[in-house]
Amino acid sequence: MLQKVAELNLKDCCALGQVGIPRQLVVTGDPAAIPDVVAKAGLRLPLVAKPLVADGTAKSHALSLAFDEFCLTELDPPLVLQEFVNHGGLLFKVYIVGDSVK
Repeated sequence: MLQKVAELNLKDCCALGQVGIPRQLVVTGDPAAIPDVVAKAGLRLPLVAKPLVADGTAKSHALSLAFDEFCLTELDPPLVLQEFVNHGGLLFKVYIVGDSVK
């Protein structure tokens, strides 16, 4: 999903010419299997869990933090798991439409 952002050539608009993104995994199956799926994908805890579908409801903005394997089994797929990156409160949003990056 975010891999295309990481592959962008941004040398003309960013000092470092790259955008770091968290590794992520889409989960649609049995919650009990999530710890094994995460381990096979090589993701490291803690993970941010985000709903896969954004439909404008409050649930589509609900985030969870999974600190251990038990937390992973309590999640409610479908969802996206992303490695937590401590960004110190500084976020950049990147919007891409066709060949345009803003």
